[in-house]
Amino acid sequence: MGHREFARAALLRAALTAMADRGLPGLRSQEIAEAAGVSVGTFYTHFADVEELTRVALAQAAQAMDRFIREAAEEDGEPRERFSRIFRAVFRCVHSDSTQGRFFLLHQHAFCSGTHRCGGSVPPALVEALGSPCAGWVWGIARETLLGVLAGAVDASPELLIQAEELSWTFISSGRCAGPHRETSSACPPGQCR
Repeated sequence: MGHREFARAALLRAALTAMADRGLPGLRSQEIAEAAGVSVGTFYTHFADVEELTRVALAQAAQAMDRFIREAAEEDGEPRERFSRIFRAVFRCVHSDSTQGRFFLLHQHAFCSGTHRCGGSVPPALVEALGSPCAGWVWGIARETLLGVLAGAVDASPELLIQAEELSWTFISSGRCAGPHRETSSACPPGQCR
């Protein structure tokens, strides 16, 4: 990695850490540059402003989440087994880089509306794998569980993951998220998730 790529990566990491720790309001380019160990001029060589840096950081976090989910969704298996892999992929992604995961979970809504399109607030790979209604519900359970873990409100125990996964699967397999996705969902083939 050259100096230029290193500086850009350091800026993104510093921004992720600052935003995950204290949020977006009042975030300044000078603060991010200092934390990254580069000059403010270097900041502006890579990004037009803090908003652009935030969009890039969120896009990278979203791509990482999608990559984990897509890899899990590509494997064959019974619907319940595939769902389990997909659900656990969300958790693995957040735990593989807790700063990036915390940033994504806390700030995805701030930049996934209006002029800042991020594909919606549910990871696109999750929508592709489960269908829109199911993905939204599953993402809600996973997101709230992870936020509780990151905030220290609940322990990140295997039992917690199993309970959250079971709750999500119960909803999906009950047929309550019926709709056009049933014909195309790779996790729940037609007639097998009711």
